[in-house]
Amino acid sequence: MPPNKRSGAYWVSSALVFVMHQIIGTEGVVWLTTLGVFLLRSSVREVHEPWGNSALIRGMHLLSTNTPFFPIQIAVGAYLGWKLYLRWVHRSMLWVWILPGALLTYAVIAIPTFSPWSTSPETGPLSHYFGWGCQADFRCYDQLTFTQPFYTSVAYSVGALWASRRLRNPRYVKDRQHDLKENRGGQEERRSA
Repeated sequence: MPPNKRSGAYWVSSALVFVMHQIIGTEGVVWLTTLGVFLLRSSVREVHEPWGNSALIRGMHLLSTNTPFFPIQIAVGAYLGWKLYLRWVHRSMLWVWILPGALLTYAVIAIPTFSPWSTSPETGPLSHYFGWGCQADFRCYDQLTFTQPFYTSVAYSVGALWASRRLRNPRYVKDRQHDLKENRGGQEERRSA
């Protein structure tokens, strides 16, 4: 039975689902990758202390916080979007990039720097928010505040979009139906025995 779209409960439920995906797609991805990097570094230090300060671990730090395109967070966001869409099939997952995009647009236009204590060199707004002009090592956190949530939310939405395309693929649907019939058949045989 389809939900009544005129009821207040439907709209409240839809808003809460959107807020949940907004949090998962932005801050959830960021904190999950931060936790993953921290746990990996701690585990490596437990195994062998000098490896914890090796060039590989410093490179991972560079990739996770000082690279302006945040490849680890983008990959985690796309993966989470993919997996969670296959699990929940919420169409609101496709739109979580809009609020971070609006905030980033406002920041680029109206806020030259959000980190007044920053020691990074003065650059234009595009380099500051999208390039190497603002890095966490120079106490400039504008990219971590505005750009990174936008990138992760776009990746989360793209992962959900890829999953939605896969779910609509006739070949995938046929394979899933075949898998369900096989699983059900095995359960029925066990029950009758």
